[in-house]
Amino acid sequence: MRSRLILLAVAVLGGGLTATPAGAEEVWHHELRVSLDPPRRVLAVTDKITLPGSARRPLYFLLDAELSPRLESAGGTLQRLEQPPRAELFDLGEGLLDLGAAVPLALYRLDLPAASGDFVLQYGAQRSSGEPAGSLLDPRGVLLSGASFWYPWLGDHRLHFRLEVSLPAGWKAVSQGARETHRAEPDGNRAVWRSRTPQEEIFLVAGPFTEYDKRAEALQAMAFLREPDEALAARYLDATGDYVRMYSALLGPYPYSKLALVENFHQTGYGMPSFTLLGSRVIRLPFILHSSYPHEILHNWWGNGVYVDYDHGNWSEGLTAYLADHLMKEQQGQGALYRRAALQRYADYVSQAKDFPLTEFTARHDEATQAIGYDKALMLFHMLRRRLGDQTFIAGLRRFYRRNLFHVVGYGELRQAFESVSGTDLRHFFDQWVDRTGAPQLHLGPVRVEPRAGGYRLTAALKQVQNDPRYALDVPVAVTLEGETDARLVDIGMTGAQQLLSLDFPRRPLRLDVDPEFDLFRRLDRMELPPALSQSFGASRSLVVLPAGAPPALRAVYRKLGQTLTGPQAELHLDSAQATLPADRAVWVLGWENRLRAAALDPLRAYGVQTDAAGLRISGPQYARAGHAFALAARQPANAGAPVVWIAVADPAAAPGLAAKLPHYHRYGYLVFTGSAPTNVAKGEWPVLHSPLTAMLDKASATMGRLPPRQPLTGRLPDDQGDTGGRGTGSAGS
Repeated sequence: MRSRLILLAVAVLGGGLTATPAGAEEVWHHELRVSLDPPRRVLAVTDKITLPGSARRPLYFLLDAELSPRLESAGGTLQRLEQPPRAELFDLGEGLLDLGAAVPLALYRLDLPAASGDFVLQYGAQRSSGEPAGSLLDPRGVLLSGASFWYPWLGDHRLHFRLEVSLPAGWKAVSQGARETHRAEPDGNRAVWRSRTPQEEIFLVAGPFTEYDKRAEALQAMAFLREPDEALAARYLDATGDYVRMYSALLGPYPYSKLALVENFHQTGYGMPSFTLLGSRVIRLPFILHSSYPHEILHNWWGNGVYVDYDHGNWSEGLTAYLADHLMKEQQGQGALYRRAALQRYADYVSQAKDFPLTEFTARHDEATQAIGYDKALMLFHMLRRRLGDQTFIAGLRRFYRRNLFHVVGYGELRQAFESVSGTDLRHFFDQWVDRTGAPQLHLGPVRVEPRAGGYRLTAALKQVQNDPRYALDVPVAVTLEGETDARLVDIGMTGAQQLLSLDFPRRPLRLDVDPEFDLFRRLDRMELPPALSQSFGASRSLVVLPAGAPPALRAVYRKLGQTLTGPQAELHLDSAQATLPADRAVWVLGWENRLRAAALDPLRAYGVQTDAAGLRISGPQYARAGHAFALAARQPANAGAPVVWIAVADPAAAPGLAAKLPHYHRYGYLVFTGSAPTNVAKGEWPVLHSPLTAMLDKASATMGRLPPRQPLTGRLPDDQGDTGGRGTGSAGS
């Protein structure tokens, strides 16, 4: 939730608002009394702030411009600054006090007596019923965070707080830490929340909630739902206890005393310290309980437990994705498929112009930033795990967590933790994956098999073909032998442009596969990837081909659909003006009536796709043209890197919904929908038919042998050598 607005303010207000160096102990304390009545659009706050001894004088702070603070402490002065001090530092002009359209800001200077260790501010806002809700007062519910600037923001410091909230009858408040009081009073409800552990910001969420709770040993699992739903609450409360137990055993004690699921009227997926804020539709999706929910819970260890040094890269999203999203798939035996999908996103969305090192990642803004900050980072942790082994990897995670709980750290502290438990110098490993842009690209040269006394010798040349400097790699290679069910798996060390393989086996090799389970972060060859919508969504150039033979109203629907999917930069042509599919860009072919439909779908015959006037068959199932919408991705035979997508709708009313849904199905090769909503009834990924990193060594195509099974990162492992040193407390707080 802490946005780039705050990071920008740190840089801009360099003279008065300063960022706290990683590891520095400078904890401020807020004693807040809040009167909150969103239905009447009223907010009133009294904030007593206790300063640490190191606080600079005078003080500068930012506050939402809608609020009007008044200093209640004797002997001090408060001044709103229309022009900030040290004007030479500010080059944003009028944008300084309005860093985001949703959060207009005001800057204040506060002068206090030299001996004063605290001060009290009062402020508030009230809107008439005819005014817009604004960022602070929404009658449906309240979400206030540091990015809302609803309390004085005095710099990027850690803080403690006590938060007392008065609310309308039927409303409840949620914040970090532990709830000390909740009771009904004659004029409404009152709640008190307290956080004793250092926090980065103060959250206040409120709404007309029905509350559920369940004790899970020392943990209080809670659920705040906008409508009563005991069955839904029970599922989340049970899952909360399960996930906290699993991650506590894996990483170390959960750092808070409660974990709450809070339902939001916006469709969000946020993880705050000790609670998650999920949208009303989101929490009712069946897969969320086993995907997004563990991800947000795990952020209490990474990001909301050990804090991120954004100046040196946000490591927490990649580590959380690896130990939540990837781990859930790994437990289902689908880890390799998940890693392939991660590498596919990088290949499809990250061009050289869009690439940047992990040290520059702060937050996800689009598919390209996700492919780097989440996917590249999770692959870094996967490669580190393979290099160190599971027990040492887990020991490093535990040490990192214990030593840095409630401190701001970066990749440097991660490296130190893993070096300390492994006794290995990991500087080069982190340098090449964290500080560099780009990725290795592998090419398999000719593979030969020769009989030798007592067996066979396999020789091959493995090359790095990227333009960037070479990487130091441990490349997994699987060799399938005649008469053996299991493949032989070896790691090939590689540091230069080419590595020669010379491997001896007692039986005849039938097949060789390089990195068969996608264990390396690398730029995949297009032929390693099945055709998917993502390849067209990620293309730098696009052409939309419209069906001239379609009725004018339907043609207009397709035009709008094509513009929505591709954006304003794409070209739009009628099929009457386009004789062939151009091979230098992504092509979107729209409509059953399109003259280029056959050319777009012809490459898919290899996957069992057949079409006729009545409909479409995909490897068996037949779907009628009437009543269905289709989206199928293929590659052009003339250029394997040029994607083509064919889309057709039977009901024009389905087109807007299709435009909204297809980006969320980007990893699939084919999709079938029905109805005007529309509703997905079939989806799938095409198989990879001819990977350039697979060599068939026998005339008959051989199936790859079974690879050694891997155990997911679960269960209790020995502690990391009894380490108790370092800065962190190593104990749960509230």
